[in-house]
Amino acid sequence: MKTVLTIAGSDPSGGAGIQKDLVVFRDLKVQGLSVITALTAQTPDRFFSLNAVSTVVFTEQLRAMSQSFSIDGIKIGSLASRELAYQTFRFLERGKPSVVVVDPVLKSSSGGVLLESGGVPILTQCIFPLATLVTPNLDEAERLTDKPVRTVGDMERAAKKMAVQYKISNVLIKGGHLSDAPIDVLFDGRHYRHFAPSKKASKSVRGTGCMLSSAIAVYLVKGNSLVESIRKAKIYLEGQLS
Repeated sequence: MKTVLTIAGSDPSGGAGIQKDLVVFRDLKVQGLSVITALTAQTPDRFFSLNAVSTVVFTEQLRAMSQSFSIDGIKIGSLASRELAYQTFRFLERGKPSVVVVDPVLKSSSGGVLLESGGVPILTQCIFPLATLVTPNLDEAERLTDKPVRTVGDMERAAKKMAVQYKISNVLIKGGHLSDAPIDVLFDGRHYRHFAPSKKASKSVRGTGCMLSSAIAVYLVKGNSLVESIRKAKIYLEGQLS
């Protein structure tokens, strides 16, 4: 059985973060490990607080997981602070994992800050270049490019700009909040690919960005190509929304 590690914050409501990631890992039949960056107090519609764990606690978690398990892939979510972002970079640089999917979570859906501003340069300049795939949503793509991202054309331009500016191999911009059909756009350094849903979602579920990026990481460690991993992850996600 393959093993996937999630590095992210804890959401006590279970709607996002490591709780949601571990559900995906279980559903897709890989061993799920987690390293917690922060304890949050939040509900689906309200964000109360975020408390980053200490550097010592964080690095001890990383050490325990890396010494006790053979990790096939890593999914990264909220990194909370500049120091934890830096320690994550050092962990990736030392371990050189073959699969790293980064969901650049900057704010919660209810508006809470999930990465302090001082951590953003570490994320973009140090961690992004080590990623197999970076998966921003529309709001995150806007912040990371300083451009409005409201159409599929905007998504293509933003994906290319991120890839060039931050030296990212592959960028998938998630279009779940598009006013039209929720199309995702992949830029692989040369070409664009669009991923449209095969059916309309019958219910709204919080944490879909976490779920999609986690599922992509799973399918990548199982040996699928990037395009096939995205397709399979979207099928899985659509199943959860039907």
